[in-house]
Amino acid sequence: CNMVKSTGDGLKRGHIGGMVFRVVNGKQVIQEMPSSYRDRKSEKQLRQRSGMKNIVAAYRLVSKAIQECFEDAEGTKRPYHRFLYHNLLLDPVAMTANTIETGRWIPADYFLSFGSLPELHPEVRDDGVLFVPINTREWQSGDALRVIKIFLRQRFDDGTVGTFMEMEDIYCRPGIDYEMNISDPNLIAVACIHKRLTGSKWKCSTQRLILL
Repeated sequence: CNMVKSTGDGLKRGHIGGMVFRVVNGKQVIQEMPSSYRDRKSEKQLRQRSGMKNIVAAYRLVSKAIQECFEDAEGTKRPYHRFLYHNLLLDPVAMTANTIETGRWIPADYFLSFGSLPELHPEVRDDGVLFVPINTREWQSGDALRVIKIFLRQRFDDGTVGTFMEMEDIYCRPGIDYEMNISDPNLIAVACIHKRLTGSKWKCSTQRLILL
């Protein structure tokens, strides 16, 4: 069974999906569980380990865009750890080959942010437009809409893809909705995150990647 505990420091201890979570010198360490603990070749374990690798590959792709997008990343809790924490709770997306070092992955609707601002509800329209409503009551002057775009570079026979990311911050006026053209056939996923700088800390909405 999966046994993982998150204590007051936000770091994880225990094991899940054949991965062991330990804390060494205040830092999170993640290792594969020794084969003597469980059957490393079982279909379930292979899928869970592969799913972990897919999450890590996704983080490497979007890491520059989400550094301020996890409000619970404080102290010893880094965005990397919080990205893993929230996405390990989802059903694993298994790669059929060990392709993590190449940057290839299988796109999934992972969490790219976690915060206290109200969630945005983007709408993918049939005319090739992504519509993002900007609620006047929830938006303040100076707030930013972080737009993350994932583009296809190459598809592979094992189901993985090579991709690249683009991002930009749009400073929307309260009540003025945002529309984005998503008709590019190489645009395969997007995310829109509401960000607000309060003092020296960022607040954000909880958002997942939208697969197109």
